[in-house]
Amino acid sequence: MKGKVGLVLGFGIGYVLGSRAGRKRYEQIKKTAGNVWNSGPVQAVAQKVTGAVSDQARQAQNFVLGKTQALVHAATAPKRPEDVAVQQKSKADEAAAPKPAGASS
Repeated sequence: MKGKVGLVLGFGIGYVLGSRAGRKRYEQIKKTAGNVWNSGPVQAVAQKVTGAVSDQARQAQNFVLGKTQALVHAATAPKRPEDVAVQQKSKADEAAAPKPAGASS
């Protein structure tokens, strides 16, 4: 469907820009395009599309905001003493572990 609309739109633009029929033909095409655009069925579809795009944009905004807030909370939340102790023990174990032969520091 998108391909057909794009094809028709491209053909129409190309015809208008490439037309040698003059100003009168241009005005006729412009008037017809305006009548089609302002027709009830086209406006109904345009409103549906606008509503759907707005809904999707709102959902995407809420998703990004939620993820951002979760990341900020995780980064700024006070650490539990148990977590700090586990991290310190892990670092101490790494430092005390024997290095494999041939490994450079």
